[in-house]
Amino acid sequence: MQQELKLTDADQKILQYRLMELEAKEQIINEAREIQRTRLWKQRGFRSLQHYCESELGYKRVEARQIAIHVGAIVTLDQLTSTDPVVQRRVEVLKAWRRSRSIRERVPAYRVFSNRALMELATKKPESLEQLETVSGFGAKRIRAYGLGILESLRTA
Repeated sequence: MQQELKLTDADQKILQYRLMELEAKEQIINEAREIQRTRLWKQRGFRSLQHYCESELGYKRVEARQIAIHVGAIVTLDQLTSTDPVVQRRVEVLKAWRRSRSIRERVPAYRVFSNRALMELATKKPESLEQLETVSGFGAKRIRAYGLGILESLRTA
């Protein structure tokens, strides 16, 4: 025999507000996915989706970061994993190479290249400087600075 659950008016209101909040969050994430897919933030002169969400949409920094993580624009350290052992080996080699380079240059590791770029490098395994251009965040300047070292690391991985 099932017992019927009776909610107070206050509990019903709370549930109603939480449902509305979830629907709003889903809409925000869908809009952010579209902005990321079309690179609208770049077209409007912003440096990242997170920067766009902060400046244009008025989100706090932590909220904008969570949105960017949710749509895949930011890859966190705990997401630097692969089920493919070969790719995971490349991830570890690239992390070590990036760490070493950042220490030598006295800059944070993300300034050498982002986690997102690291995962792309490990997955795509570019074999030439030209192929590096297809990796997110790699333009002429970064390729000149790090390209040969990255390619050598990938060859030895």
